Amino acid sequence: MFALTLSANNLNQATSQIKSKLLYAKYKSYPKIVYTKQRFEVTIQINVLLPFEDDFTISTNFSDIQNIEKLTTDITWYKKTDTIYETTLEYKVDDKSFLLPVIDISLYDANNSVLDEVKIESPKIIYREIAIKQNRYSSTIASSLKINSIRTKQYTNNKLLSLISISASNSNLEEFNLASYINQGEKDLSDKDGVQTLYYFVIIPSHTQSIKFEYYNSISNEFILVELPIILEEELVSTQTDLNPYESSMQLYKKIVLAMIVFIFIMIYFFTKRGKFLFIAIFFMTFLINMMMPNEKMMIKEDVKVYILPTSNSTVYKIVEKKQEVEILQKNEKFIKILFKNKNIGWIKR
Repeated sequence: MFALTLSANNLNQATSQIKSKLLYAKYKSYPKIVYTKQRFEVTIQINVLLPFEDDFTISTNFSDIQNIEKLTTDITWYKKTDTIYETTLEYKVDDKSFLLPVIDISLYDANNSVLDEVKIESPKIIYREIAIKQNRYSSTIASSLKINSIRTKQYTNNKLLSLISISASNSNLEEFNLASYINQGEKDLSDKDGVQTLYYFVIIPSHTQSIKFEYYNSISNEFILVELPIILEEELVSTQTDLNPYESSMQLYKKIVLAMIVFIFIMIYFFTKRGKFLFIAIFFMTFLINMMMPNEKMMIKEDVKVYILPTSNSTVYKIVEKKQEVEILQKNEKFIKILFKNKNIGWIKR
């Protein structure tokens, strides 16, 4: 029979060694290969070994990130089982020398004291450049891509304007570009549940019969050719807009001047008690109230043509896609000048 004696230092060391680890973390999933300007996701999984009734919080910090964009701004951990939590992070590669960030995860108790912490080193991901010299490559990588619609109208005598609607999954549609054309750009881009929808315009020569581009399919690992036939619509289009006369600086100055005139004549009446000054004040106040009145409103139906000028041969600015309420700015015998909620202005036929 013998006794084991530990010194204070040895006792502290032994206690440290037998202390249970409460937090484990790992990469659950990540791509083995990424491409130029590709968006991709990684999933982090942690195992929290705390009693079920204990309150805790998780802190996530990033460091040593290089040549890569972290697109996920709000880190949310989702509970999968009683002990397992996961979060998905989205990145975008900028350069072949990219480096995923080192992720520090800390576990805090209800008193904001650190219970445990772990550091996750970045996994090795291979980078590949694609389509450097391919003119048809649209700089888009996606697991799937579809064309929702394409509308083409006459822009000038020798040019057409095409508006393309594209949807793609797990994509980088913000990089979409048609290398064969100069005048082009994004009109609107939305992202919902991993599906991006892009509205894109491009000005093309009037003799163009189709628009062709390729995207890289990240599932099949091949370039997919997309060909869009050009079918010219009858109406002309223009991107010109008009100023809202009810919001112009000159209109504001007129209101200020009228208000000052009303104030002056009311003050004169107050001191002189002469009725004619009150009459003059009321006269100008009538004009001021009329200018302050809100515009009359009306409902317009879908497929209504909106013109730049109140003439039959004027350029069509847009065709209304859905029923909506607009403000009436002006009327004449054949046309009504309207103001849309996005502040665009045009004329419609009465």
